[in-house]
Order: sequence, then structure tokens, then C-alpha cells
Amino acid sequence: MTTRGATTPADAPIVTPTRRGPMSIESPCISLCAIDPRSGFCFGCGRTGEEIGAWIAFSPEQRRAVMDTLPARMATIERPARRETKRRRLERERAEAQGADDA
Repeated sequence: MTTRGATTPADAPIVTPTRRGPMSIESPCISLCAIDPRSGFCFGCGRTGEEIGAWIAFSPEQRRAVMDTLPARMATIERPARRETKRRRLERERAEAQGADDA
């Protein structure tokens, strides 16, 4: 594939370069990769580490079978509490102080 430029004839076809790569594989990955130590499932997609590692080798049927189980798996994952940010802490402290002033 070439694109018309200074070194190609004027009647050469204009070809828009396209990005070509491996065929697209259906995946539940949301790029939030961390394994829950209790269940062994990824917090982001619900797959096990073994399933994630073997995903490209799975047949489309195997991937679909795993994906069918993911909603139930995700419901079992206990997500850790998020760290309280400084902004939230200040808001909470203000609300607590206001509540104490009102009492």
C-alpha cells in the first residue's frame, strides 16, 4: 500500500493507511486488573488469573461460556472500601462540626 506523495505519479490511487492488527477478540476486560484475594476473581472483569492468561487461546465458545458466568461472579466480589480523600474528610468534619453546633 502506498499513499500519493511527492514521489508517486499524479494518477496513483490515494490509499488511506489503516491500522491492521490481529482479529478482534471479545473480552470483558475494562483495564481494571486486580485479583480479589478472597474469591480469586478480577475486580474489573470477574475472570480468574488463569482465564485471563489463557483468554487468547480460548475458542469463541469457551470465551462466551466464561462470559456467561461473569455477572454472578461479580456479585460475589467484595470490593475494598475506598480511601477517604482529603476533600471528603473535610466535608465530613464540617458536617460533624455543624451538627455539634446545632445541638
